[in-house]
Amino acid sequence: MSNLSSLITQTVGSSAGGVNLITAPSSASIWTGTGGVTVTTTTTAAELPLEGFSSTAVKFALSASTGTAYCDFDCPTALQNFLLQLLWYSRASSAFTASITLSINSYSSSGNRTSNTSPTVVTPQVSAIIGAGINFETNFVSTSNQYLRLTLSFGAQASAWYSIAQFGIGPSNRTQGPALNDVTLTPTVIGATNGSAYTNTTVTNCVGVRVGSWLEVTGKLSFSGLPATGTGAIVVRISTSGLTLDSTKSQNWNGSGAFYDSSTANIYNLSPAPYMTSTNLDMQFSLSGETGTNLTLNPASIPVAFANGDLLNFSVRLPISEWASSALNLGPGAQVEYASGAITSDANTTTTIYGPAGSRVPTAALSVNRYAEITWQYPRQNDDVFFIEIDYNGDGRWAPFDANEYGSFAYVGQGTTAYGMLLTHTTTTTRVAFYPYATVGTGLFGTAGAEWRNLAATIRWRVRKAKASSPVGFGLAGTDGSAGLYKPGSAPGLIPTSTTITAAPLAGYIGETLEASGGTLGSTSIGSTGANTSICGVTLTPGVWEVQGGFYLVAGATTAWTTATWGISSTNNAVDSLSKGGAGQSHGLQTICPVNQAFLATTGTRRFNVTTNTPVYLVGSITYTVLGGASYSASDYIKAVRIA
Repeated sequence: MSNLSSLITQTVGSSAGGVNLITAPSSASIWTGTGGVTVTTTTTAAELPLEGFSSTAVKFALSASTGTAYCDFDCPTALQNFLLQLLWYSRASSAFTASITLSINSYSSSGNRTSNTSPTVVTPQVSAIIGAGINFETNFVSTSNQYLRLTLSFGAQASAWYSIAQFGIGPSNRTQGPALNDVTLTPTVIGATNGSAYTNTTVTNCVGVRVGSWLEVTGKLSFSGLPATGTGAIVVRISTSGLTLDSTKSQNWNGSGAFYDSSTANIYNLSPAPYMTSTNLDMQFSLSGETGTNLTLNPASIPVAFANGDLLNFSVRLPISEWASSALNLGPGAQVEYASGAITSDANTTTTIYGPAGSRVPTAALSVNRYAEITWQYPRQNDDVFFIEIDYNGDGRWAPFDANEYGSFAYVGQGTTAYGMLLTHTTTTTRVAFYPYATVGTGLFGTAGAEWRNLAATIRWRVRKAKASSPVGFGLAGTDGSAGLYKPGSAPGLIPTSTTITAAPLAGYIGETLEASGGTLGSTSIGSTGANTSICGVTLTPGVWEVQGGFYLVAGATTAWTTATWGISSTNNAVDSLSKGGAGQSHGLQTICPVNQAFLATTGTRRFNVTTNTPVYLVGSITYTVLGGASYSASDYIKAVRIA
């Protein structure tokens, strides 16, 4: 239970002083259901995502008709045009398969929100909710409007339900970890029964990103045929050589997965069961919610015999022991360190005390100036700036040492007598010198002043090391390619100084945009039922890109169809990933988009890091019985923006 308690504390706004824009995180009182969706507050144990910890949840009861549920919330001025985190914990009925799409709109007035007039679309990082994992999380940037509405669009499924608890929207309160490069991992695929490697399997795009003391891992397992040699359930083994997994933080519900059957285009939600050792993490997958029970994912039988083109996507968070207590380095410009030292006798000290709490000013009589030497956890750089700060009352109100409540402790020399504090540096360290007297005497020139040891015991001091001209938490982009702030179209150290910056960033530089619309590949025809078709595409040059698209579908006079699937893919006429933010699916298409009507959806954003020219496509597939003149449209689009 302690592990679940730890997970719950990650809810948006749960920390001390946190902000949650949702007034009723586990109550239906803020929700309105429409169409085939009924919203209630449930107290039934089997329907609670956090059973045993939260006694209520919001239950969305589905029916044979599609429907929506929406809730309204307000965004204060301080959080407008701000990156916000959305998070809830979820649970669903055993046979739940309905699609869920998340959308967010903002409005200029409360009245416009009530009547849904002139909405401004807010695009979340993830909009398609696949299955009912233990939690759902995404991010979005708010607008300058105060009034917002979040809508969940549910596919049709009679007698199914989906419930959420501890729903939160606000600034993320997760600890930001060090800014490090991706960690490349080398998983293997084995059989749970005999431990032998499965053939015809390839793990690609498996990377980890450090977030605080956790390693977040994503990857894709591709099948080139029916796996052999291994026997039993599929196990993806992630080797963590060089890192020690912290078994005290094991949270087995923090993994997720999805299986794509290329022969039917069906998506199956998976429940991974991680098992950690000191050197490996094994993820054994089972099929969740498709047959009413959890069945071991066995290549020969469940849900179909695996074949060429099938995919398995997975993600998991790993706790790393070595990262649990290390200092945070947030990258160029964002690194702030605090340090001090305690002088308790008439002598120098080289013992560094780290942290923002600081140390008492000298408690002994000083015959000459004595210094506290600081060795920084991160070496001193030429662009570092240093500030001596004083907390006069011991209540955490820090002020500059030359403008605190006592007055000024700035260095003053009068003849052979010196007063105050002075900061100097050696090649590798920083020294703060304390002269015999804290302040200038009130008598004649050079007379004795107040001694440090006679000042109030509450007075503390520290040195703050930071970067010049950088807002706290953000820094300037480094010439080594490290992340940071930059002017639009001009990353420091990347664009020649002779280049004139225009409204459109130049090709090859941050902010460059590539776009294409439907029909640019030759046709907007749908093709055969269930077939993946590339609607439009662009070619990415080497770099890091974020790609998204708009999926626009037009029904004909006699169209009869059931399902639409769309996504951003690096494979022509195929879907190559379902878990990287670029895929979506809609069931009950005949109801959503009847004859002579149009269907519009966005793909979400997918990131590509490419080293050679790489085509990417907006891909769609439609399952139908009568095409009836339906087609994709010239309004379909794909857009790529270079971010590095």
